[in-house]
Amino acid sequence: ASYAGRLTILQSQQLVEAFTSPALTIPKLSQLMDQFTHDVETETHSKNGWPNTCYGVSKLGIIALTKVLAREYPKMMINSVDPGYCRTDQNDNGGTVDPADGAYTPYLLALMEVE
Repeated sequence: ASYAGRLTILQSQQLVEAFTSPALTIPKLSQLMDQFTHDVETETHSKNGWPNTCYGVSKLGIIALTKVLAREYPKMMINSVDPGYCRTDQNDNGGTVDPADGAYTPYLLALMEVE
């Protein structure tokens, strides 16, 4: 996940409600993501309330998927993690977080025992 996927990137209350709906399913989420792709390809995304960031929408989708999976599989531990703005090739090493520090929380979650 990432801070880039926060709900405030959406310019449509209808989209916010769709992504946060307790009735959201994986097929419905897939339809939302496909709609974003279509709207970008037809250059109607801004008019339809989508942001100008594919990266942000992809992270928004991951966060929504995490919530759907957690709801559908309550006996499983389902997580997504924002590692912070890590120094990586993706940002020309301009991040403020050492990659090892960014990896620490996912590492702990992977090893965590379910109670």
